[in-house]
Amino acid sequence: MKTILTIFISLVFCFSSFAQDITEKTVKDSFALSYTFTSNVKNEHKMQDNTYLRKVEIYRTNVTEKIMKYDFLCMKFEIKGPNDVMYIKKVAYIFDEISFLVDDNGKIIDIIKPANMDERWIKAKEEILLDFTGKAITNFLKQVDEVIEDKEKLMAFFQSDNMYGLFLKGMSEIENPSESSKIKISEKVGVKIITPKTESKEETEQYTFKDNILNYAIKTVGNIKYEINFLKQIN
Repeated sequence: MKTILTIFISLVFCFSSFAQDITEKTVKDSFALSYTFTSNVKNEHKMQDNTYLRKVEIYRTNVTEKIMKYDFLCMKFEIKGPNDVMYIKKVAYIFDEISFLVDDNGKIIDIIKPANMDERWIKAKEEILLDFTGKAITNFLKQVDEVIEDKEKLMAFFQSDNMYGLFLKGMSEIENPSESSKIKISEKVGVKIITPKTESKEETEQYTFKDNILNYAIKTVGNIKYEINFLKQIN
């Protein structure tokens, strides 16, 4: 069930617009972009398992030169595949918005959850327990409880590749490249490809930018392939 938590809940926590107020004097840059986040999962036999897709709107404002405020709003969440996990959708709709502050290295340094999150989660948990029983479900819900209640765990959760860690790392690489990255510039004007070093040959990681906008990102690790595709700028 721990594996289910890592994969499933990591694809349903999406929320926005509850961070600190920012004055006009501190805002130096901003964007509003729409993306799809896709996670393709294979089972222990290397066969295709479920695919998880989220359509997410991302809003950023620069608080200072080194601190950014991000708002994430999940507009759509889909699960495709052989595993029936309908109870996950009950969890997903509890966490549709989040905001946090991020430093120039792409690290989340603060997070503010919606005021009614705890209340909504209690109600959703009661509904899930009416339809599902067993130790596995109980353990799953307990782990969700721990993530929601512990701010450090919540930040670590969103920092993971399962959620927004891959996107935040890509943004930090284009704006503040690390020494461990190999930067390739394609022949086409305005396109830059960043390929960080990975821990093993089995892992891949790459970010493609077009005019400094993250256009595509991919990372494969273990039995999961993560992809981020740019959709459009939001007016």
